[in-house]
Amino acid sequence: MSIADDVLGTAFYYANRPGREPEQRLGDLLGLTARYRADALAARLLRANPRVRSGPFAGMVLPVGGTEGCLAPKLLGCYESELHEPIAARVCAGYHAVINIGCAEGFYAVGLARALPGATVHAFDSDERAQRACRETASANGVADRVEIGGTLDPDGLERLCAALAAKGDVLVVCDIEGAEAELLDPTRAPSLARTDLLVELHPMFVAGCDALITQRFTATHEMARIGQRGRDDGAFPEIGGWSQLDRFLALWEFRPPENDWLSAVRKRA
Repeated sequence: MSIADDVLGTAFYYANRPGREPEQRLGDLLGLTARYRADALAARLLRANPRVRSGPFAGMVLPVGGTEGCLAPKLLGCYESELHEPIAARVCAGYHAVINIGCAEGFYAVGLARALPGATVHAFDSDERAQRACRETASANGVADRVEIGGTLDPDGLERLCAALAAKGDVLVVCDIEGAEAELLDPTRAPSLARTDLLVELHPMFVAGCDALITQRFTATHEMARIGQRGRDDGAFPEIGGWSQLDRFLALWEFRPPENDWLSAVRKRA
């Protein structure tokens, strides 16, 4: 079956889902079609050049599709561009180790391993497909010896890891786990988090109030900044300049709800 056949079959299902009003069905169908088109555009960019074009991880090879989608923005280099300045500051600071929780295909785990040649990256993801993809990305970029990949991480395991790493040098925690941060990033269960810097994607749309909860937990020990979303300029990428307006939009689309912000938490130094 071709991709087109798959799209048409799935579209037929969405267009005829019971219990949905016609306008809701149309919205479902539009969203599905947009995702398929975004994936097709990403595949086009990947065939042309598997390397990230710009941003703090420019030059990194992405040999696999993103496990969570959004591959085109990663290849262009505008993915989560709101974090470019915080990432650049973290790279300048230098770290002995990075803990990346929710590593997916390794965009941050491998990108930071390349940017911090003296650091070991401990990457975790509950999805075995993501673990395999991260290994492939690490290998393709020559950093497999410094990227250690694991599965699900609980607060007790996080405490053991943070305590061991923080005893040897500065540690950065990068976390994106779809709302599970509310349970995992708990300094009462993992007190060594107070000795790390954190960059956390917040998901109040999945766990109500988790953004305020995470902020409150680290107020006493960290300097914090809430990072909101910004628009994207499709004119900044000549490679897609000849595409239609809709395709340019889809190439920069990250499937992100408006309340999906980030928290930067840098531990207070004495």
